[in-house]
Amino acid sequence: MIKVEEVVEALPRHYAVLRNRVIESLNEAIESLTQIDAEMEKINKQIEDLSSNIRYGYLEYKWVLNKIKQKYWYWYLRKRENGKLRSIYIGKHIPKHLIEGINNRRQLESLAKRLEELDEEKERKIQHIYNAIRELQKASITL
Repeated sequence: MIKVEEVVEALPRHYAVLRNRVIESLNEAIESLTQIDAEMEKINKQIEDLSSNIRYGYLEYKWVLNKIKQKYWYWYLRKRENGKLRSIYIGKHIPKHLIEGINNRRQLESLAKRLEELDEEKERKIQHIYNAIRELQKASITL
């Protein structure tokens, strides 16, 4: 791994102000990377906690005809099993654990999206740091 201080020290001494600014900006970038890592770790822990109570599928309010052709409305859990869409009867009232499971799944999806965004941001910052170090190396060689 390239050390920022070694590259910057290679610059001539009369560029001290430039060196200090470069070190400061690179250290800020590295600090932001550690903050991103900490947030990603926190999100991973939340995902781990939520994934124990997930319900796959969605709720659907469907009508059913009785023997005298009257419509009655009931809740069903719709989910895929072995490639087929199944309807599982829930009844008139939705159990609390089912609602929590579906909400957990939605929350997991949003956490996964945020994790992906943080990963992309981290990659951009790492690329920025390497580009800055490369430019510093070129500047120290040409001076």
